[in-house]
Amino acid sequence: MKVVKYESKYKEQVQAVCISQSTSRFKDKKAQQATLALYCDEYINEELAFVLLNEEDKVCGYILCAPDLKHYEKCMEPYVDLLKEIDPDKYQRYYGTLEVHQKFYEDYPAHLHVDLLEEYTGGGNGTRLMKTLLEYLRSISVKGIMITVDPNNTRACAFYNKMGFKKADPEGYILVQNL
Repeated sequence: MKVVKYESKYKEQVQAVCISQSTSRFKDKKAQQATLALYCDEYINEELAFVLLNEEDKVCGYILCAPDLKHYEKCMEPYVDLLKEIDPDKYQRYYGTLEVHQKFYEDYPAHLHVDLLEEYTGGGNGTRLMKTLLEYLRSISVKGIMITVDPNNTRACAFYNKMGFKKADPEGYILVQNL
């Protein structure tokens, strides 16, 4: 297993992992397109990404990051238009999440999204991706990062806690880390 910086040759594989880890895999092409617009394509086209490769150099996970929310908002504009057209629920989710992120922007301008194929969870793969990202963000002087997470997802919460993230709200939906 190795972590490498994203290159466009991995695009279809990253998109496939994104769809396979979402509920949209059970739905139609428009639902999948909306999922990619919200959780994948902007990051791999405009922002920062690292991929986890298996022994056959196939993508089995990734970590995507927007180092600065303001830049992310600008780059998301065409994807937001697409969301509005094909999936009003995801369109509303984008603005709801954006509103939360804006409240924390001053201290935590970066945010991330991470996915691993189920067979690659555990064994330190998520940790490997996260450490690579956090080290990179420190090297470019990003001062903090945040993520929204379902506090009922105990597995994810335990992972983020292990990686140094702390609750930023009483409900535990927002986790942050100073860099």
